[in-house]
Parts: sequence; structure tokens; C-alpha cells
Amino acid sequence: MYNTMTSIGKHIVENAAEFGLTSTEDLKTIGATHQPPPDGARWLVMHALRTVPNHTADSSFGHGLITGPGAERFLTQVKFEVRTRSPEPGSDFLWDTARQFRDKVYGALKNAQPGGKVIPRYDWSDPGNPLAAGEIWFEVNPSVSPVEENLEDPQDPANKSIFLTYQVHWWRPAPTLEPAEQDPWLEALTLWTRSRLGEGWTINCSDGLETLARPAVLWNLKGLSTKQSTGSLFEVSKKFTGRIFGCLPHQHAMAAVSIMEGLSGEVKMVLNAAEKKYAAVVNPQMEIPSNALREARVTVELTRKTPRPEEEVALMMKIKTEGSWQ
Repeated sequence: MYNTMTSIGKHIVENAAEFGLTSTEDLKTIGATHQPPPDGARWLVMHALRTVPNHTADSSFGHGLITGPGAERFLTQVKFEVRTRSPEPGSDFLWDTARQFRDKVYGALKNAQPGGKVIPRYDWSDPGNPLAAGEIWFEVNPSVSPVEENLEDPQDPANKSIFLTYQVHWWRPAPTLEPAEQDPWLEALTLWTRSRLGEGWTINCSDGLETLARPAVLWNLKGLSTKQSTGSLFEVSKKFTGRIFGCLPHQHAMAAVSIMEGLSGEVKMVLNAAEKKYAAVVNPQMEIPSNALREARVTVELTRKTPRPEEEVALMMKIKTEGSWQ
């Protein structure tokens, strides 16, 4: 939790003007500040209310955050108090100033991204060398997050506060595992996608991926089967799923359409040009969930006939077989 709150505080300090702060000292990140602000001050006070695990299959991480397998995911309620005080002691203070400050904070966390701001999360064990450790997403949904409350001090009307309570989703990576041998078909599909979408896109094919710079495509091998085709040949089939993450509105959809059009026009996928190895492209499909903020999916099956099916399988891969091996 310390790493998440420190990462949020660091982001606010680095973008103080965007949050309506005149000084980085106006951010109070450790607990509630009980003393009144000085005359004319505007403070942003940050409170972490509670944190719960958020590993449900239908959580919104697949919409806005990219997590690797085994990543630990959490939901924290973070309350931002926009605290203002009149420049003249003892005088009433109009709510307009507090609301203008609130709008700054709201706009900074909403940003231009649908659904809310996404920022990097860091591990601050070594403050001089913080390490990337996941992402943080401030959910912006007017019906759910943030929840707004207004508070006026009846004993001192010069103090007025507006509270914005956000649902803050965040994840941290799983422990680093020894990398497995990569599937050559998956690598071929990754190279094809990179050529198809061009520069500006990150294309990866690692199940153990922990961070990914958007816009991006993440290909994974989802299924493999073999069956005997003739007395000496086996047909190897592999099913792949590509998750497409955009930054701009509709960017994920346009990329999905481009990949679909390319796969539909490909008769064969080049696996190894030097060895003249190819796989047939079968039944590409596309899905753009209506509730996904920036994600689309493409699935495709590649098939190849070979007398040596074991050469088409990465080491330690589970294999579903039909027919017999000879």
C-alpha cells in the first residue's frame, strides 16, 4: 500500500499545477491534517481508506490495465480532500473557490482517457532508484466514482472542504519466474503483427508480461492439438488470442479490424522463410466488448502438416493429441 500511495503522491507533485496546487507543499499525503490551513491556502489532503483484493474475473482490469499472469490486484478507496480557507480570517468564504479547486483535481484524474487516469506504480524500496511495479487506475464513473461530499466548518466558515472518494484499482507483478522457451509460431505471428500495424505499436508474445506500453498487442497461445492426417503425416493446430489495447478512442477497434483484414487475406503464415516452413491461417475472428474501454480481441488458428510434430512444440508445453504418435 505504501508503494501505491507514494506513487500517487509523486505523480501529483510532478504535476502540481495540473492539480491546482500553487506549491508542492500544499499536498498532504500522510493521514489527516488537523490544523487549519493558513489564510488563503488551498490544500490537497490524501487519505487511503481501505484496501481489498480485487481478483474477480469480471473486474475492470482487463479494460484499462494490463496485468501479467499471477499479478496481485487490489482496490483501494482513496479520499482526496480539497481544503480551502478564506484569505481574510473570520470572514465567510464562497464555495466557488473550493469548486474551482475541485474541478482541477477531477480534471487531472479524469484526463483525456475514457474511464479515468492510468499512472505507473513503482516500488520505492530504494527511493533513489524506484522500480516499475504495475499500474494505478483512478476509476471515473459519475454513478460510482468519485463520490463527492461537501463540508463547512460551522465554527469557522472560512474553512470549506470538498471530498472526492475514488475507487483506485492497482496491481503489482508476480514474482519473476525463469523464462520459458518461446513458441516459434507465436514469434512468427508477433513479427507479422508488427509489420501489419507499423511503428508506434508494442507487440509482445509473453504470458509472463508485467508491463506493456500502449498502444499494444499481446498475443498468447491458448490451445494446441495434433491429429494423424495420413500414415506418415500429422496435422498440428494452434489457437492464438491477441489482446489489443489502444490509448485513443476507437484505436483498439481500428487495429483489430486491420489485423482481421490482414489475417483474412493471408493464405499462409511464414514460420521460417529460410526453411520454407508455413502454416495455414484458419478462421480469424474479432471481438470488441461493448463495455471495454480500450480493448479488443482477435483469435486465429494456424495449422501445419508435418512428419515430426514434436518439432513444432515448445519445450514443457502441454499437448492435446488425437490419433497416435509414431
